[in-house]
Amino acid sequence: MPRIDQIYDHAFRLIPTGTDEQTVTFARCLRLCHKGFLAAAVTIGRRHPDDAAAITRRAIETASLGLLPGNPLDAVEWRSAQRVENVDPFTVTELARIAAISAVDGDLLTLLDLWARTGLRAGEVMGLQPQDVDPVAGIILVRRAWTRQRLGPTKTGRERRVSFGHPIVEDTLEWRPQAGIVDSVAARIRKLKRAPLDPTGFLFTQPDGRPWSSSSLNTAWRRVLSSARVRYRPAEQLRHTVASTLLSRGAPLLYVQAVGGWRSAGVLLKVYARWMDTGLGVSGQPTATLAQPLLVGGRLAR
Repeated sequence: MPRIDQIYDHAFRLIPTGTDEQTVTFARCLRLCHKGFLAAAVTIGRRHPDDAAAITRRAIETASLGLLPGNPLDAVEWRSAQRVENVDPFTVTELARIAAISAVDGDLLTLLDLWARTGLRAGEVMGLQPQDVDPVAGIILVRRAWTRQRLGPTKTGRERRVSFGHPIVEDTLEWRPQAGIVDSVAARIRKLKRAPLDPTGFLFTQPDGRPWSSSSLNTAWRRVLSSARVRYRPAEQLRHTVASTLLSRGAPLLYVQAVGGWRSAGVLLKVYARWMDTGLGVSGQPTATLAQPLLVGGRLAR
């Protein structure tokens, strides 16, 4: 959970300045938020901590209604202090169900399809810009992340090039990027309803044109899974799905590391070891280090 002062800071920024009611409005927000935290504190001793977070979130959302022009929670990253990697990847059947939904915003489905083929972090997906996409080579240049309502560097501070042609959604044993998939995804990106004219604008936005936030994307994700009748897992499991799928199909360890942007291959060995038993063992895998091994003249080999 975020610190209470962080939430209050975001709330204060949303209150119009230069008004006599500013102090009164902020005080009312603080009282309502404080009640939520008190309720959370009582609940923590008897129930799961996630329940306390839900109570707190609801209290702050209530405080925002009618008092603030926006929800301060949209600018807050809700993460536990210690993050445990619970890898629970989606199956090909589940991904196909998600892709087949017709009652969901098309731009959102394109975002999810790209996410499921690249394994980016959530902030990296939300922070993508048109200038980051090379539709001919089928490459995404990952160089920033959108977190806490601001653009910043990636988690490791490094840029990387990732193919969006991985056959993660397809029922195949192949792991290498496919030219046909690149063409299909590139066509979907070109047909985005809310594609920005500015190359430095956000590639993906909410239906109202605002950038995605962690909370709004999570809400939309829950609706997608419900419509697809797929068991709920956080959207970040798409990242785990890419890593586990590539490794289980025999992709080189260092290639998968480059795709996901992990600091070292040791992280992969620790988290994804059970998907790496290919009969050859880790030492028998190729040691390609390039993030795009099949490029010929800037294009995927056909």
